[in-house]
Amino acid sequence: LAPEVRFPGNLQFCFRAYDAVVHKVGISPSSIIISGDSAGGGIAYNVALHARDEYPTQEGHAELAGLVLISPWVNHAVGAESFMEHRNTDFLPRESLGTITGTYAGDEHDPFNNPAISLVHGE
Repeated sequence: LAPEVRFPGNLQFCFRAYDAVVHKVGISPSSIIISGDSAGGGIAYNVALHARDEYPTQEGHAELAGLVLISPWVNHAVGAESFMEHRNTDFLPRESLGTITGTYAGDEHDPFNNPAISLVHGE
């Protein structure tokens, strides 16, 4: 994870791992459950999108057996109402989250609105 491997390198690594499981090991996407917690939830969701987009079937997109997201970090702009409502009790201060996003995003121009980072802006 960041800062050793920054966006998009971390996602590309996870996509390659998923592709290896499907192609080299021979596991069907319909037998795979992907899971992630917090920032890992965002990465897991991106891997699920990769699976959907890269492994189409005759009926449409490949379906995973499941996707388990535990408190996924999907809004890096930290501007949602709940951030303000819980600012006195959140584990990480809102200001720290912006710094963490900057470290994770590396040279990304607008990480707060990039749907691959801040998933609330995606499909």
